[in-house]
Amino acid sequence: MQRPQTFCFDLDGTLCTNTWGEYEQARPFPWAIERVNALARAGHRILIFTARGGTTGIDWRERTEAQLQAWGVHYDELVFGKPTADVYVDDRTVHVDAWRYGSALTVPLLPGHTDTVTAASMPVLPPPRNTTVVEVGRTFGGEPFRVKDHAQRVLAVAQGQAVPCLQTPSQIAEAVSRAIEPSRDLLAPGDDLVFTIGLSGLPHAAYLDTLEPGLDPGVTIGCRLLSQAARGLAPYMKDGGIAAQTLAADAATQAWPLASDPTGGLSDLLGGEPLVIDGQTLRARPTGERPNIALAQTLELARQLGLDVKETPVTPREARQADEVLIADFPFCVLPVSALDQARLRRPAPGPVAVSLLEAWSELAGLDVHAQWQTAAGS
Repeated sequence: MQRPQTFCFDLDGTLCTNTWGEYEQARPFPWAIERVNALARAGHRILIFTARGGTTGIDWRERTEAQLQAWGVHYDELVFGKPTADVYVDDRTVHVDAWRYGSALTVPLLPGHTDTVTAASMPVLPPPRNTTVVEVGRTFGGEPFRVKDHAQRVLAVAQGQAVPCLQTPSQIAEAVSRAIEPSRDLLAPGDDLVFTIGLSGLPHAAYLDTLEPGLDPGVTIGCRLLSQAARGLAPYMKDGGIAAQTLAADAATQAWPLASDPTGGLSDLLGGEPLVIDGQTLRARPTGERPNIALAQTLELARQLGLDVKETPVTPREARQADEVLIADFPFCVLPVSALDQARLRRPAPGPVAVSLLEAWSELAGLDVHAQWQTAAGS
């Protein structure tokens, strides 16, 4: 038998409509009440915690208790005094969308069916219910790099995935600028921002019941510090570069994950593009019509440096025998690989081509991109 637990539920916006103070007009969410009652029937303790009256001093207990009774909510205690806020952060929270759209509870479908309710089945995040494409970029010295190219690329990818978008590249670029503006003046010396552009379509028809009036395909911009991302490099750093492995190789304790794509070519499972160097020849997978912006820029710099650039797939075996292997992607631009499948490459990392490309990136960006992520990674 599962140990009975205490479940604490918000009221407005979670169990009923959020009326922003007009509580008499609140209407219940039948799906939410069904799930709360299923928990109660399973023997769990139900608390309802509300901020009603927290700012006005009005006593809403009698009215609230009458509403809960009329709506058929089974609960143990109604608690007033929840502080009013726009955002609540809790390490044990379950977002209402995750609770609604996910398989949080198994509710009875037949008379006499036993409720199956476990806290472990509560999803923390909503399940994917619409197609979303994501593009990653960064700033140099606080200024976004090739942001319109990023906007055009994410729109093209979205179109290929049948994700409708009502925004133009200029509008997406403007959204990125607005998103990074509050943080730009607060950056520590030498730090920068990483931004993500997410384009989402409408929910799939399987989630038609979640479609709300006025819900349109949207653009979401996320921002974080480059130093935060670079700190994640630390476990992978080894002998001046990162240790990487292909999935076919024996698993290392901490290695950058690579694999073979359907054509047999080497691919990066973290979204970057592997580059393989032998002498003055640089090989990369074909960029196609929608090239990775970091890869396209790196190949352009490589040609300017006089390297013989060949866009052709490279197998993991060929990569293991190469002079150098690099990962081209944002936010690190060019990331040297020091070991592949637990064996060192022919040249110590960073090799001469990696150094030349990092210097070219630095000249383009107006800052030392290698030192920037290397310092944050603690190497």
